[in-house]
Amino acid sequence: MLSTFPTATITGYSHLGPNFEQTNALKDYWAGRLDAEAFSQSMHSLRLNTYSRLRELGLGEDYSIPASYTHYDHVLDTALSVGLVASEPTGTNFDVDEYFAVARGMEHQVPFVPELEDSTRFRARPSTCSHS
Repeated sequence: MLSTFPTATITGYSHLGPNFEQTNALKDYWAGRLDAEAFSQSMHSLRLNTYSRLRELGLGEDYSIPASYTHYDHVLDTALSVGLVASEPTGTNFDVDEYFAVARGMEHQVPFVPELEDSTRFRARPSTCSHS
């Protein structure tokens, strides 16, 4: 499939939702009122609604809508995708609980803080932080 470079795109479009749906879902998830599966489904629906809205606004060309979504932290997502996080996910991707454990820390795990040195090695893991 040959695709042309889009003539229009948008950066910085809020991924939170028009009524802060992501923020509310995060609060509910962290408070235990929403389980990981329901949270993931909620975020998936929010992304689909956002893509639909951007298409309605005229971004209909291939690749005109950037895939700049995050559950919580773009820096963490980038660090995961280039192999900077020491812990390995249980599967191909980090599940929601693993992701937030790295992002926020847990009982015996400190939150991830990016630290780069000249000797830092990167390895491509692009699917590690993909959000379904």
